[in-house]
Amino acid sequence: MLQEIQAIQSTQKVVDTSSLQAEIENLNAKKRKTIDPMLEGLISKDDLKQQTEFYDSEITRISEKIAESKNIGTLHKKQIDSIKSAMSRIKNIADCDVDNTEIYGEMLEKIVVPSYQHLHIYLNGIPTGFHLTYTVKKAPRVGIYDIIIDSCEIIP
Repeated sequence: MLQEIQAIQSTQKVVDTSSLQAEIENLNAKKRKTIDPMLEGLISKDDLKQQTEFYDSEITRISEKIAESKNIGTLHKKQIDSIKSAMSRIKNIADCDVDNTEIYGEMLEKIVVPSYQHLHIYLNGIPTGFHLTYTVKKAPRVGIYDIIIDSCEIIP
């Protein structure tokens, strides 16, 4: 499960913030240079204002991209730590020899059945769910059925 979540996280693009920071510095330099043509009478104050607003909006957009990229790394670490903690709790419960429905009830947040042969299972303390596809086969004995899990995927 941990490997699946890390694979999902790795598909989320982490942006190189150093190149974005250089782009912000470049835009700030261009913004400073637009004052000289206005002072020399080559462009109007309105043109200067329009150009400055353009540079400011680009700097804001890039700054938000940098902040978002930094937040993704922090979010990924928190998710992995949370999952490791939950897996440790689940392992401790699974190691108990007691068949206690209360313990299992504490582990299970909810089960959603979107359609026959499909289940969405959510466990407490784990930020993702599991999509199970299963097949039900009648066993040779009367009234006994085998449930075979065909696939299990993480629901992001």
